[in-house]
This record gives sequence, C-alpha cells and structure tokens, in this order.
Amino acid sequence: MNESLLKLIDELKVGQYDIEKIHTFTETLHEYTKESDLELLFVLGDILMQLGDTIHALNIFEYLYSEVGHDDNLLSYIVEIYIVDNRLDDALLLINDVEKTPTVLMLKSEIFQQMNLNDVALKALYEARELSDDIVIDFAIAELLYYLGDIGDAVRFYENVIEHNFDRVNNVNIHQRLADIYVNQMDFDHALSHLNEIDEAEYTNDDYYLKSIIYYYLERYDESEKTLMKVISNEPYYTNAYVLLMKVYEENYEYHKAYDLLEDYVVLDNQNANVFYHLGRLSIRLGKVEEANEFFTKATTLDETYDDAYRILFQNLLTDDKPEEIKHYLPHISTENLTPHSLHLLANIEALNEEDEEASKYYETAYAYLNEDTDFLYDYYQFLLEVRDPKYLILLKQLIRLDPNNTDLALELERLRGEEDGF
Repeated sequence: MNESLLKLIDELKVGQYDIEKIHTFTETLHEYTKESDLELLFVLGDILMQLGDTIHALNIFEYLYSEVGHDDNLLSYIVEIYIVDNRLDDALLLINDVEKTPTVLMLKSEIFQQMNLNDVALKALYEARELSDDIVIDFAIAELLYYLGDIGDAVRFYENVIEHNFDRVNNVNIHQRLADIYVNQMDFDHALSHLNEIDEAEYTNDDYYLKSIIYYYLERYDESEKTLMKVISNEPYYTNAYVLLMKVYEENYEYHKAYDLLEDYVVLDNQNANVFYHLGRLSIRLGKVEEANEFFTKATTLDETYDDAYRILFQNLLTDDKPEEIKHYLPHISTENLTPHSLHLLANIEALNEEDEEASKYYETAYAYLNEDTDFLYDYYQFLLEVRDPKYLILLKQLIRLDPNNTDLALELERLRGEEDGF
C-alpha cells in the first residue's frame, strides 16, 4: 500500500495532477489502516490542500479523523475547509462534540467570527487563553479587538506579543500593525519607533509612504521628501505620494516646486481630479487666477461631485468681480451634488448676474441647511430685498434673533417698516 501512496505523492510534488486518479484513490481510503499509511495520507491531504483540491483533501481528512479519533491538527484542516465551503453549521456541530482545547476554542472563535457573532468569538479566545499561554492566542485576540475597533485593548495584546519576542505572527508584522494604529491616533513618535523596528529590506512601498507621512507630521520635511522620492521612484503612479510631497514643498514655501511636481504627474495621468484641484489651488498662490479656474474646471469635469473645487472656483469669480463667467462653467456643474456653502456662493453669483430665478432656487435649497448661518442669511436677505420678495422681513427678523446686539439690523427693520407704512 505504501508504494502506491508514495508514488501518488511523488507525482503531485512534481506537478502531475490527475483528478481522475485522485478521485479513484479516495474511493479506496478504507484499505489504508496502518499507522504508516495514515501518516502518508495526511501528507497527501496536505498537498491536495495546497493545490486547492479541498474536495478530495476533505475526504482524506474526514477518513483520518474517523480512524484516529480526535486530533487538533486534523480538526483544524476539516474546519478550515468547512468554513471555506460555508458549511458553518457542520463546523460548529463538529467542534461542539469534542473536548475543549486551546485549538478547539480558537477554531470555535473563527466559526463565530464568520457568523458575525464577534462577542461570542472573543469569549472563546479568552477561554483559550486561560488554558494555554501560547502567544498566538494573544495575537488572535488582538486581531479581533482591532477589527472591532477596541484599539486600546488591541494595542495591549499586540505589545504583549512583541514582549514575548514575536515580531510576526501569521504573516502579520506586529510592528507594522502598531505603526498603522499609532498613525491613526496621531501618535507619530510611537508610530515611527515601531516602523524603525522593521528591517527596511522587508518594507513595501506602502510602508515607505507611511513613514513619509510620519516624518511630515513630525515636521521632519527633509526626511519626508527623501522617503517620498523613493516611493515615487518605486511606483511612478503613486498619486498620494505626489500630493504629500506637494504638501512638503508647501510647508517649505516652495510653491513653484510643488506646482512643477504636479504638472509632471499630469503627464503620467491626466484623469485625476484631485491633482487638478491642487494645481488650481497652487495657481492661486502663484497669482495665476485664470489658470486656477481652468484647473478647477478640469477637476469638476472629471468629478462632478468635487465640491472643494467648485467652492474655490465660485469664490474666485466673486473675488475677481467676474460673476458673468459662470456661464462658461455651468454646463458641467452638477448642482445637486453641491454642499449648502457652495450653493450659497453660486446663488450670490447668479444674483449679481440678475438671474433671479436661478439665484432664488439656490438660496432656497441652501436655506434648509444654513438657516442659522448669519453670513448666508444676510446675503439671502439682501437678494430678497432687491427682488422685493415679502419674505425679506422674515429673514431680517431671523438675523436680529441670531445677532441681537447688531443695532444696524434693528434700525434696518424700523426703516423698512416705515417704508411699508408709507405705501
């Protein structure tokens, strides 16, 4: 028996996979009862798992489990296949019939996580921890807590793993995980200390980018620039790296350098709305308002929901006293995606253009959200007063309520009441 089994294993190892032969073989599993045969069957099942043939691997592992009785290692393989096949009820029935060992409890936790019963899953892991000091259990607890957003406790368990001289578990680098956590908590000193524990030979480009973010927030701009140049060299289309490097140049007041950097990126990718938005913003800093507006137009053409670009574009038209130029941009403006503040600016533009119907529409829509904003209310009031809409008195009284110490508003109300009495 050993010879035919060994031959089949050797064939699989050199890539000779014959599914018909495997299927035929698994129909004769009951003939293999010797301990040496069972050991080889386990090797065969493991190879089939690696090849992705979980159907025949499961046949072998279930047979072995029926022959040798409970074995944590075998049980792990069977439950893993059940989970992949979404046979969660079968997995749970199998687990509930065996003695609670740390491995069994960890498998039970995995099943409950797949069922989205995370509290029960966590309880199973804590129970496993009471039975064993295996540091893998602490890692599993940390990962689940991290997933659940319980970051404080997750960090405590991750750090316990590191204290036991484990930097990596299940292909997860603990220092990298903690660096991510500390960056999200804006604790950049701790984040950097953990990244520095990782050999740069193991860095991915994302790790270099993360390090450049940390340097940026620690105001170590030269190191951030140097690291970002490495990111871009490794991956020329890494958009976020260009944007962060632009910010580094801005912090050093190198606006021309920031502008040139993004112009270089546009040669590689002319479909990125965010880059055109920043080019517009930088153009304003360099005094190129007309060019800025063109960049904002490009950004909003690529992304009709890009509200920041709309807002600055509208502000530029108002500041430069060129409201009539809005007609060049209106064809592609998606007004339903504008924020109330951008609608306010667009309403002001249309009011200046004496497009009263459009202005009224935008003011009215924005009013639903900005009815406590005195700047908006004053502009809306001025518009209603200009078009002699009776609602202007309501707006004025609302302004007085929000700003009771403004005597000009009170005098304005008295003046308007006097005018009404004169009619």
